[in-house]
Amino acid sequence: DVQGALSDFDRAILIAPIAGMLQTAAQHPDPRVRGEVVAALKDVEPRAARPILLRMLESADSRLFGAVLQQLSQARDREIAQFVLALMLDSEFDRRPDPEKRAIYFAISAAGGDEIVPELEAELMRGGLFARGEDPHRHAVAHCIARIGTPLARQVLERGALSRKG
Repeated sequence: DVQGALSDFDRAILIAPIAGMLQTAAQHPDPRVRGEVVAALKDVEPRAARPILLRMLESADSRLFGAVLQQLSQARDREIAQFVLALMLDSEFDRRPDPEKRAIYFAISAAGGDEIVPELEAELMRGGLFARGEDPHRHAVAHCIARIGTPLARQVLERGALSRKG
């Protein structure tokens, strides 16, 4: 296994030029090329791939947006969880297309841990007893908490189940 024989330093030297080329291709006007960049970044160290992926989000269509968030949330990561949580809490979240909302919910549940559970609980309990328009959002937030699945997350769901909200 060649990769096993390479030190972290050797891998970083080999990957740096690849990340640079992918960064250039990430700005290509053709969405298919940008999609291939996201796929290629799966093989790049997360430290090198993250800045490229985050920049790609700025101009991504819904399909690319979902692919980028999926790539960013491959593992629990406090920084990515906070970033994606901010996307969900943004005042423009309700205006996003449904595929982007689903990608955000998925990324929160995949990257998040106990560090974001209090914010998710606040979002779950937001609004009054008769705030009906937000039921799908509340259900999605509850699913995020359930997928996080830590003891703290389970406590939040138990408290929510005792609430008078649906």
